[in-house]
Amino acid sequence: MTTDPSWRLTRGQTLHRVAPQARCLRVQRGRLWVTRDGRLGELPEDLVLGAGALLELERGEGVVLEAFEDSAFEWLEPAP
Repeated sequence: MTTDPSWRLTRGQTLHRVAPQARCLRVQRGRLWVTRDGRLGELPEDLVLGAGALLELERGEGVVLEAFEDSAFEWLEPAP
């Protein structure tokens, strides 16, 4: 797997991202509240992810991230 640079969020900071291709979000440190955008016929899903957690995202899937504390995460490209 290759990795993109780390992203950092301070406590209370939010960010909306859309996966340009299938990706895994990996929390490096801290804790994130993640809301997955609802897909056709589905409601949005809320998750709390701590350090080491992985979340697989499909191409075009969006997420809103909010940091419970200072946090860092990265986007991993799935292996071909």
